[in-house]
Amino acid sequence: MEILLSEKFRDFMKSPFKVEVLEGVTSAGKTTVGAIKFILKVMESDRSQHILAGRNVGVVAKNIIESDRGILKVWGDAVDFYPNGKGSQKLPHMIVHSPKGEKIVYVVNYNNVSSYKT
Repeated sequence: MEILLSEKFRDFMKSPFKVEVLEGVTSAGKTTVGAIKFILKVMESDRSQHILAGRNVGVVAKNIIESDRGILKVWGDAVDFYPNGKGSQKLPHMIVHSPKGEKIVYVVNYNNVSSYKT
C-alpha cells in the first residue's frame, strides 16, 4: 500500500515536539499519519508501556487500529491487537514488536477513568 503525503504531513512526521495537534477536513489523512507516527514513537521509546486513549475503545479500535489504513494494515506483523485483553493483561491492548523489544500499548476509554484504574 502506498500512502501519498502532503508536504505538511511530511513535516509533521519529522517534527520532534512532545505534543502535536492535527487539524484538517474529513478524510485529510490525520488519523493515518498520526497512527503511523505514534507507532514509530512507541518503537523508539525506552518505555515498555504506552496508552492510546479515546472517548470510546470500540471507536478507537474501528477507526485507528482496524481501519483500511489503520495500525494493523500499515504495520502488519509488527503489531498484534487484543481487543478483549490476553492472558494476565485484561485491558484491550496492542503488542508492538520493536527493535527495542515488545511494547504494550493499552487502549483505554478516557471518558471513564475507573474502567482502567487498578
